Amino acid sequence: MNSSPDTNRAMPLDPARPVHDLVMRDECNQILRHPSFRNAPVLSRLLLFLVDETVAGRGNALKSYSVAVDGLGRREDFDSNADSYPRVQVCRLRRALECYYAQHAPGNGLCLYLRLGSYRMRLGNPAIAYPNFYRLLSA
Repeated sequence: MNSSPDTNRAMPLDPARPVHDLVMRDECNQILRHPSFRNAPVLSRLLLFLVDETVAGRGNALKSYSVAVDGLGRREDFDSNADSYPRVQVCRLRRALECYYAQHAPGNGLCLYLRLGSYRMRLGNPAIAYPNFYRLLSA
């Protein structure tokens, strides 16, 4: 497996898909073009994988093993009970997305985020996605 993601690959925008999926893909593409993600191939690959899986309808079924093997390129004998690698990377991705949105408004007014304990990518209002950050801004 190639260790660097193809961050120049634009995810196709299929007009038959719901608008929500199109906005999610567009927002992902915008984030992947940002230098902080272009310079972080593991996080970029993980973001792209989680968005792809969510848009394909498999977001709720994502588990640590599939994120590790299919999303992060770990070997098939990966033991999710003994290795926290996917959880650590998802935590890093959450922080990277929060930092990104602290500096950039979402392209369509909605931002990508991950709830704690979930690998399914979500699209939502920034105040809902990052309430602690937005609470500080409004104070």
